[in-house]
Amino acid sequence: MSFGDFYRQKIGGSWFKDEEDHNDYVGKFSVRYLSESPRQFFATIDQIAADLGLDMTNLQRMMRSCKQPDATLDMCLARDNVIKPVYVKLRQMGYNKAELWG
Repeated sequence: MSFGDFYRQKIGGSWFKDEEDHNDYVGKFSVRYLSESPRQFFATIDQIAADLGLDMTNLQRMMRSCKQPDATLDMCLARDNVIKPVYVKLRQMGYNKAELWG
């Protein structure tokens, strides 16, 4: 599980020491990200990918293959080249690294 997934599952949970700890943690995220649900966030990503004409089945395959022990640098660079335009668009929309680099 990535840090980003942990955040989406646990925000507001009892694992924060106190309100100040919670506010410091939440302060690392953009207003845009905090103002929407996880469903809206992922729908935004899906819409950008569709607008860019990305084949989601192929992208998912590339993402999985780069997590395999036999993944090559070329495979992962190809994946990065495919997803970079999505990342750039999300940053332009106001999301920050904390939300996208989970």
